Amino acid sequence: MTSIYRPDNGFAISFLPPFRRRRNGHYLEPRRVTGRNLAHVGRTTSQRAALGAERALGHVRLERPTIKQICAILHVSVPYLRLALTLSEKTRARVLEGRVSLSDAARANGLAAAYFGASSDVKVAAGRTIGPAAIWDEMVAPCLTTTD
Repeated sequence: MTSIYRPDNGFAISFLPPFRRRRNGHYLEPRRVTGRNLAHVGRTTSQRAALGAERALGHVRLERPTIKQICAILHVSVPYLRLALTLSEKTRARVLEGRVSLSDAARANGLAAAYFGASSDVKVAAGRTIGPAAIWDEMVAPCLTTTD
């Protein structure tokens, strides 16, 4: 199926950037549309539906959607997404795996970042300084008894 937005069909739609072509004349990749473009370019309902169909068929790729657009797609609030953006990559990965909730991860973000960023020598020194009993009683044991 051909795209109505490809210039080789004779239809050059001005609100989408042209396809990038390789030197041999073949198309390099699908057309890209940014989230800002979606939000600010005035399109009719018909144009938006056609653009959605092109996206569903893979002829258009959505790049850099805005935070509000991401929230609408994923059904989360903007503050909740911004909270997730403050997490380190390792902590965010644990949230994605379902090992910890976002609220717990955000509360412990500084401590978790320090732990994950520390070398094994620093972790041993911290364990000696804090003490195994305090670590067990205050950090490990509550995790074993609490169900989420």
